[in-house]
Amino acid sequence: MSSRKPLIRERVSSIAIDLLLTFIGVLAALAVENYRESLHEHEMEKEYLFAFRDALQSDTTAINLALQNSFHKLNAASQFIKLIESEKNSFSDEEFSETVQSILMLIDPAYNTSVYEDLRATGNSRIIRNIKLRNAIIAHYIFLNNLMAFQQKAIPILSYNAAFMSLLEYEEINSLQNLSYKKIISRFRKDKAAQLYLKQLQKELVIYRNGLLYSALPKTLNLLEMIEAELKTYE
Repeated sequence: MSSRKPLIRERVSSIAIDLLLTFIGVLAALAVENYRESLHEHEMEKEYLFAFRDALQSDTTAINLALQNSFHKLNAASQFIKLIESEKNSFSDEEFSETVQSILMLIDPAYNTSVYEDLRATGNSRIIRNIKLRNAIIAHYIFLNNLMAFQQKAIPILSYNAAFMSLLEYEEINSLQNLSYKKIISRFRKDKAAQLYLKQLQKELVIYRNGLLYSALPKTLNLLEMIEAELKTYE
């Protein structure tokens, strides 16, 4: 009996050692897997941040172009109203053609939301480890979606007005070159609906321009700055 006890102890000890080694091996394998997964997630985060940086740079360009076009369109609408209200203006047909072209110009900036939509659809938002940056990204694209929804309602900016278009002949719209200033303005002086549209257009453009200048552009630049700062941590 006494000779069996050491054997039993030896077997128990051997089994315990095997279990311990197995446990350590499992933990090591999990640690390696977690490390690999962490590296993969960090690489994905880096790719997302670069993609967001490119998207925001593209949006900055789109916003600046929309601001420029808003400025030209607002000036054109103001000039057109002055031409309607006063017969003392000296205006060439070439200048008038440029004015009409500016009024007919559509302002519809194309924002790049594909990166955020992918992040949201795949549930990868937690890959952005910086919680402040992650929340800023989510808040920015919620704002941007609301801005695009407003654009769709801002009909005078994004579409052609029936009252205005009805006063232009097909040939005039087709060419938009060397339009007869006096001939066209005489039509507008008799049409209150077209005049009302131009005044409404002015208001919409001021609201839209201020929204871009004091909200959309600063928010975009601020988020771009945050992302560039985060990318520097990878250098």
